[in-house]
Amino acid sequence: MQPAAEILLIDDDALSRKLVKHILIKANYRVIEAENGEQGISLFQERSPALILVDALMPELDGFDFCQIIREFPQGKDTPIMMLTSLGDNQSIDKAFQIGVSDFITKPIRTSVLLGRIQHMLELVDTIQALRDSKKVYQTLVSSLQEVLFHLTPEGYITFVNPAWYQIMGYQPDETIGQNFLDFLHPKEKNHNQTKLQKALGNSKIRAYKTRFITKLEEVRWVNIQISGKIDKKSLESSGIAGRLYDITKDFYNEKYRRLEHIINKIISRSDSTNLTIQYILQAISGNLGFSLAEFWLLDPQKQELKKTVHWHLKKYKIKNSNNAPDSFYLEDWMESIYDITSHISEVQSQQEILEVESTHQSSQIISFKYAQNCILNHSQETLGLMVFFDTKQQKRNDILSRGLEVLGKQIGQYLKRKQIEKELQQKNDLLQFELDQAAHYVESLLPHETLSKTHSSVQIETLFKPSNALGGDIFDYVWLDPENLMFYVLDVAGHGIKSSLLSVSILNILRQQDYTKMNLYEPEIVLGNLNRLFQINESGEDYFTIWYGVLNKKSNILKYASAGHPEAFLLTPNKQKADYEVQGLNSGNIAVGLFSNFPFISAEIEVTKESRLFLFSDGTYEFFVNENKNIFGLQNWRQLILSYARSHSSPDLQFLFQQINNLNYDYELEDDCSIMEIIF
Repeated sequence: MQPAAEILLIDDDALSRKLVKHILIKANYRVIEAENGEQGISLFQERSPALILVDALMPELDGFDFCQIIREFPQGKDTPIMMLTSLGDNQSIDKAFQIGVSDFITKPIRTSVLLGRIQHMLELVDTIQALRDSKKVYQTLVSSLQEVLFHLTPEGYITFVNPAWYQIMGYQPDETIGQNFLDFLHPKEKNHNQTKLQKALGNSKIRAYKTRFITKLEEVRWVNIQISGKIDKKSLESSGIAGRLYDITKDFYNEKYRRLEHIINKIISRSDSTNLTIQYILQAISGNLGFSLAEFWLLDPQKQELKKTVHWHLKKYKIKNSNNAPDSFYLEDWMESIYDITSHISEVQSQQEILEVESTHQSSQIISFKYAQNCILNHSQETLGLMVFFDTKQQKRNDILSRGLEVLGKQIGQYLKRKQIEKELQQKNDLLQFELDQAAHYVESLLPHETLSKTHSSVQIETLFKPSNALGGDIFDYVWLDPENLMFYVLDVAGHGIKSSLLSVSILNILRQQDYTKMNLYEPEIVLGNLNRLFQINESGEDYFTIWYGVLNKKSNILKYASAGHPEAFLLTPNKQKADYEVQGLNSGNIAVGLFSNFPFISAEIEVTKESRLFLFSDGTYEFFVNENKNIFGLQNWRQLILSYARSHSSPDLQFLFQQINNLNYDYELEDDCSIMEIIF
């Protein structure tokens, strides 16, 4: 069994490092970790990991400088480096690729995206290593053969070649000797070579350059060639040209694919639109490999249907689909293998009108594509789609081209899989957010909205509820227990989401059903004790809540109250001598409900005077950031804000008060519910 790959994880944030390490170990990777760049360099030299995950922003030696240092080590030139970053601007992305970063992933990290990219990069390393191993075998074979040595007449006719020529070019001696050297070259190389040969005549200086030959099997071979002029010792005139050449076709294409892979990486990193990204990739591959037309066919795995979604062609072509050329078809109706798919698409393409437009003033010429090459896009064992490239010239199957496109197909397939997963996650997130919004509307519908009747004009109550971006557990209520006693409370369930919301609604329903468990709603400490027996914290540390509960007797003006882990209420009593308010915090000092089953809750009481104002609220009203340094607004600042509000508003206007909170929060969505109840006596 092959040992698990070892990954070097470098991040100065211990919590972030712990999270990523947990993800990697769960995926059966071995992890070594460093808390800074210097420690990471030492571990890299000591362990030579299969892959490096490094944070971009670290003190002293950041991820960019770390990558540059690693690339200077011999063993670090090919080690894949993935950068973890919160930076998403093009300048940072360009810098990352320029210094040799293999890939990057933005925070917050999604487990599926991280593991998918790591798997792709490790598979790519294995593929590249396999190509290199193949290259070593090939070089060993070539080194055992002689280079091609040749002599030419001043006019360029071949007078001598050694046996290596016949092995590379495929021609026999009678097909070579006496033939012009230029006749074996690629048509586009003849003028260039003729100039080189003429300059070499009569000059013993060695000239080296790169060129293309066409073999007897009509394959293109790239070679490095060196030539120099031969001088007759007696006449001192040119007697021809001597030269040597060796095949560099594989090296040439491997380098070409490496550059193309880098280009595709940049395209993938810079575009959010999948179709636009694929179009750029089709153009890049076609431009680098000389194809005239390219198409992308997306596979629907459920329907087993291929559908053409993107195409690209040279501007000099104008393509019109005929009625007989479908843009989609089911696999089972046409073929059994991927090569049959390519053949069928080639047949489909031949049914189209393809016009070569010479100019806007000349008539178009109908042409046809005679060669098709596929590029299968896959992720692991899953086929995601197919790219098909066409040319107007008939070509033979090129194994080097096929292997190069196979590597590119895995790279592009990884991108498609990542976008597919991101789309599915977004759809799930949208659905979850919709359900949370619906739940928030339901909770809000249960809260009291009607004003008190005229028979209770001695008390005025206004409430405000603003749900957060994630459904919270705030709820409040008020009700006259009898003509003289008003009960009111605000509570906040720990955590967020549907579960917290359901718990808060359950408590609201229990308190509204006054005969449930024969609860004495007139005594705050009894209410909290009964709720504490009904709701106890679970094993995962959930299902507890804070509450501020009060009962006002309007005849005696006595307010009985009990708070359980909840923020203190603010009682503003008017001071007529100073024409201001005195603020008093009301807190009976109990722990949250649900933490201990037999906790002895206590209550307190206070006499309220006429025109006093009482403010109950949840912690979402003051626990938010007010600047880039993430400083919390805080309870004391909230106290001052309420006092300023009361001075300027003789009657309730909680929308105005919330707007002040919103302004301080730069109009961002609050991370917790915001609940406020104002009572004027």
